[in-house]
Amino acid sequence: MPFTSRQRYAIYNVHLERCWICRKPLALSEMEVDHIIPASLVGTACLPGVLAAFGLPADFDLESYENWSPSCRGCNGTKGDAVFEPTPLIQVHLHRAAEKAPAARALEAKLIRKREIDLALNLLLSARETSVLDIGEDAAARAVAGFHSSNRQPELAPAEPFRLAPWLTIIGGGGGTLLLRNANGVVGARPAGERLHHSFDCPNCGPTGWNGARCISCMMLIDLD
Repeated sequence: MPFTSRQRYAIYNVHLERCWICRKPLALSEMEVDHIIPASLVGTACLPGVLAAFGLPADFDLESYENWSPSCRGCNGTKGDAVFEPTPLIQVHLHRAAEKAPAARALEAKLIRKREIDLALNLLLSARETSVLDIGEDAAARAVAGFHSSNRQPELAPAEPFRLAPWLTIIGGGGGTLLLRNANGVVGARPAGERLHHSFDCPNCGPTGWNGARCISCMMLIDLD
């Protein structure tokens, strides 16, 4: 099934921004959604036996947060439609997905209410994966970064980078400030939070980080006098 940008973000967020198989950090734009129990089993004669082996109810929904986890492209491609043995390790992952499902649904609902962030996510996740963004894509990236800073899981260390995309990383923060780095290595700062005064945005490209009086998105120099 196609996943919405809201679902992708919720899965990425509650599962701590890592591939569930190799445990390596992921960029949001590169993450793939993996079914722990393959969705290809839906409607097959063997599905009831697989669910029973995992101790799951007969009406367990394979297309739900209880069965979705974030994956890198390599692990997802290697796993394919393979059905894991019902080992304790896989049982742990299914249990973890079930535990995190309510938080994922709540985050998805929050994004539905925040229409501007939902639109920004849609634009960002459909954008080309290059280091060159047009103004709309770059503004969307900054908007999502601001939202994420207020909704990131508390288990993650504040200094751990948030890999929004290969071309944009949150490299730290503290005291209400985000430190952002663009694809060219230029670092800038921006206050953390969702509802900032418009004066913190670039008049040329929108939400951004600042390096002195220069926007790190479009590199426009703003005269502060």
